[in-house]
Amino acid sequence: MSEISETQLDQMQQQNWEVAREASRQTRADPDSPYAGKYLGIAERQIVVVADSWDELHDRLDELGYNRNQSVGIEASADYERPVMLWSPQLLTAKIGEASVNS
Repeated sequence: MSEISETQLDQMQQQNWEVAREASRQTRADPDSPYAGKYLGIAERQIVVVADSWDELHDRLDELGYNRNQSVGIEASADYERPVMLWSPQLLTAKIGEASVNS
């Protein structure tokens, strides 16, 4: 793929995420979807890989020559519509340690 500007990359990723969210919605609405329980690779505004694991998804995207900065990977059955709080065990451990010291 030729060089693209940061603005073009942002637009492309937004469009890829639109495809990803729609695929996720459809998969969650239909338990018999061929994408249920699968991992999808989206590039150039289309689903380009259907895989059984994250590792397989990354390997297949690499094999097909898709730059990870220009593609999106999702777990098709996951809900990407609602916010989710993420945390790390290191942060939790640090907070617990902090509380012990302050007690």
